[in-house]
Amino acid sequence: MTTLQNLTVEPVDGTALFRGADNDRDNPNMIVMTGAGEEGDALVKVVLSRYLAGGAKVWMWDHTGEFHAFCGKSCGQIINARLLSLNPFAHVVDIEQSVPGLCEWLLSLANADIQNEAVVLSAMRHAVRCVWRNRQNRARIDDVVKALEGQAVRSEEVRKVTTALRQYQRGGTLGQYFLDTMPSLCLEDGLLLFSFERMEAQEPELYRALTLTLLLTARLDMQQSRERRDVVCILESDVLDTSFAEPHAQSLFRQALSTARREGGEYLIHGYQWPDCQSVTDALKLSFIQIIYLTSPLAARFLTAGDGHPLPDAGKSILTYIPGTAEESLFIRKTNRHDVTLNRLWLSDAEMGQCIDRPEDDENLMELRDMGLTHYGALQFLGAYRRLGETQK
Repeated sequence: MTTLQNLTVEPVDGTALFRGADNDRDNPNMIVMTGAGEEGDALVKVVLSRYLAGGAKVWMWDHTGEFHAFCGKSCGQIINARLLSLNPFAHVVDIEQSVPGLCEWLLSLANADIQNEAVVLSAMRHAVRCVWRNRQNRARIDDVVKALEGQAVRSEEVRKVTTALRQYQRGGTLGQYFLDTMPSLCLEDGLLLFSFERMEAQEPELYRALTLTLLLTARLDMQQSRERRDVVCILESDVLDTSFAEPHAQSLFRQALSTARREGGEYLIHGYQWPDCQSVTDALKLSFIQIIYLTSPLAARFLTAGDGHPLPDAGKSILTYIPGTAEESLFIRKTNRHDVTLNRLWLSDAEMGQCIDRPEDDENLMELRDMGLTHYGALQFLGAYRRLGETQK
């Protein structure tokens, strides 16, 4: 058992049960960490349904294609990357507030070898402000490139960045996707599902650039909608795992996280196995955001300091607890209620409370066995929950 700050963690066969120290024994408020697959996807759908029912706008990345049916039932919009056109200036309201994020994003697109970042950022900030004065929300990436090329004094590194952005435009790899506004992203609430399942494998650089751009757009969208409690849900992606290890991508991700928390939004990151744990730890330290983690055992070990990286020292726990309800428990059971290999089972808080109140009652063991657990698995589950309830506060 591991105790970190106000969080108690009890590992159970690859699944982690969490309990806040300020919760009493009868109200544990738990979250179960799970790997990807049908069981994990089922819980993601339950969580997203809750937010959608509350009037939130959900931005979701799905490279697997598994959430298309869910999007249709939720009356959401599926956006295929091949049809995507996006103007990064379209959602800007306060240019001075948006300049840092736009510059970081443009530099991440260029992905050039930069030694003197301060000089490049200064030139980029000047170009972005110049473009905004002339074209405002109609400004495009090629306008920024022209502004950089028109500067009287340009260092070699500024030329590198300008050339890289120009190659994106002329080569058609990215330019065709960043020309106009995107009215479909102005949806007041509901689900926006970005379906990039083929692009991740075939054009990873384009996939990366589009996703980082949309993270920026989501951040700006959250700034303008203070009444909603928006969610960004990112499913597992090898390309983004690698991208988030890059400095500019980390900076952009930190900005998105910080804005989400400041504007009342949340990020739901499902299935991630971070390749660079320290960079993610640093990002979370700066963001102080509550994040819902439904993730793999590997990432669970990272979160519980098992990989040598401490849990971020935030002002409050970075985990958002999801108290289970009978309806959610029933939904998950119908979808995939039990993983035979791990002997794990989704139960609502009320059901778990009944188990701990009568841990030796044969009826509880029989009920767990009827749900699919072996006798040993049921005993193990009851014992783990009993130890969790007896943890000193």
